[in-house]
Amino acid sequence: MTQFDDLLVDPPIVDTLRVDDETGSFVLTFIPTDGLSAEQKLAVTIPVASAEGRQILNWLNEFRRLLSVPASVVHIVHSGGGDFAIGFSDGTSRQLSDPDLDNGLTLRVYDGLKYVSQAAENAYRIVRVNLTPTP
Repeated sequence: MTQFDDLLVDPPIVDTLRVDDETGSFVLTFIPTDGLSAEQKLAVTIPVASAEGRQILNWLNEFRRLLSVPASVVHIVHSGGGDFAIGFSDGTSRQLSDPDLDNGLTLRVYDGLKYVSQAAENAYRIVRVNLTPTP
């Protein structure tokens, strides 16, 4: 098992991710990098049909495959430190701190979470730029 006390998760960090089937989007809160905002957490919605949304969906499917769960991912919650809980549509969930998980598998999930975090920050930047009035 990976030592979660030894894992440093640098911002951006997914705080929560929720799949919103009604709007066809991912709703995320994340801890941003210092260069983006001094706020502790920011929120963004990413359409599943967007380029970033399709990549996030690919990662969620990869998490399902890696964790050997037949149901789709419906939410992810940062549980503190280096731990995350991943919830599935069948009502089950898995913690990355589960001692039965292989280190390589856990690190692969971290790769995906880092991608999702970066996608959230990039989407937030795009929204912020598009909403900023031009002189």
